[in-house]
Amino acid sequence: MSKVVAGKSLRKNYTSISNELIRSSQIDDSTFRLICWMTSHEEGFEINFASIQNALGYGRDKLRKILKNAETLNYLVRRKIRTNGGLFDFEYHIFKDNDSAIAFRESLPQEELTSDLLSGGGSTRGVKTGGGSAASNGPNSKCRRSRRSPTGIGTHSTSCY
Repeated sequence: MSKVVAGKSLRKNYTSISNELIRSSQIDDSTFRLICWMTSHEEGFEINFASIQNALGYGRDKLRKILKNAETLNYLVRRKIRTNGGLFDFEYHIFKDNDSAIAFRESLPQEELTSDLLSGGGSTRGVKTGGGSAASNGPNSKCRRSRRSPTGIGTHSTSCY
C-alpha cells in the first residue's frame, strides 16, 4: 500500500504552526494564509492593510472578509484604542492559536473590546502579531503605520504573534 511520509523539519527560517490551525475544517485557505504569513514575522510586527493586500494579492473586500473570519474563529482580536486626538482607533492582533488569542482578549479592559469587526468609527492602526506592545519600526522599515489607507477603510496597521 502506498503512503505519504513527512520530511525532516528545518528549524532556521521556519515558522511553527499549531496543528489545530492546520487541521481546522472551519478556516478557509485565505484566512489560513494570512495567519501563517503574519505570524511568520517577529512578534510585534506591524503592517498596514494596503501592504498586506499588495503582499498577498487580496482586494479590500477580501481582506475584510478574511479578518472577520479570523476574528470569528478566535485567531484575531480587535482592540479599540483612543488616539491622542481623542478619536477611536483599532488594532488587529493575529495569533497562531486560539488559546493565545482568547488569553489576550481576556487580558484587555472591557472598554478596549469590540464585537463587530467591520463596524465602528474612527480609523484603524492595522494588524499586529501577538498581544504584546508592538516593536518600533526603524526609519528603513517598510512596515510603518500609514496615516490614510488607499483601501478606503481608514488608516491601518497590522501585528502578528
